[in-house]
Amino acid sequence: MHLLPFLSLCLSPLISMAAPNISSAPSSSASPSATCAPAAPASDSHLASPSFLRFLSTQFPSTSKLANPYTYISGIVFASTNHAEAAGFVHNTTVPACESIKYREALYKTAVLYGAPRMINSLLACGPTTGEAKKTRRNPRESVEELERRGVELFNSTYGETAKVTRERLSTIHPDFDYMMMTLVYGPIYGFDDVLGEMETSFAMIAALIGADAPLQTSWHVAGAMRHGATKEEVDAVLRIAEYTKKRVNGEKVPGFEEDL
Repeated sequence: MHLLPFLSLCLSPLISMAAPNISSAPSSSASPSATCAPAAPASDSHLASPSFLRFLSTQFPSTSKLANPYTYISGIVFASTNHAEAAGFVHNTTVPACESIKYREALYKTAVLYGAPRMINSLLACGPTTGEAKKTRRNPRESVEELERRGVELFNSTYGETAKVTRERLSTIHPDFDYMMMTLVYGPIYGFDDVLGEMETSFAMIAALIGADAPLQTSWHVAGAMRHGATKEEVDAVLRIAEYTKKRVNGEKVPGFEEDL
């Protein structure tokens, strides 16, 4: 049994939901009353203004040996809070072409935490893939056994000494939960590290969980990021970038930031 074609089949209805229905658009000959509709919502790309993104870029320690993750951290928060245009704007104005696949992978990997339709809308806002970003990355012929093995390995390294008790506890909430997480999520999605490594994947999950208002699970993956080698300073910076982006989305004051006029 090969799972990736199955997962693609499951996602196809969601893609249909997210894609615009061109055939249903009213014709130019329709009467004014027939075409009357609520005005389209204002663009939310202003949330990702150049001055705000520059501000976010300064939050990650310059002494870190890691690439600054502020683009995909902010993009994930925008995606998870249903601000697809802002997520696309970050990609289209800030992310170099050679980093496009990394940004897209971060949104793709975290969709299970905030919903596939929001991920799809955000990736649509990024525009079509080009060049290297068009290559299929995962192996659709991997066996169930291999996916489960990789999923369990990543889960154990993320949760460390708490892995056994956490897995046992979560297995009680639904009889198929362990199968879903190890074989369908951790194995093929989180466990694929050719684009985003384990530490970066933990950073991405922290951003998605902050966007989704899930503090308990956020704390799990803060600990996981440090188990994967991140320093406390790096994790604190990721938390700050994600939390500041969430404040921006909520219309709250972001400490230390003044919008350029």
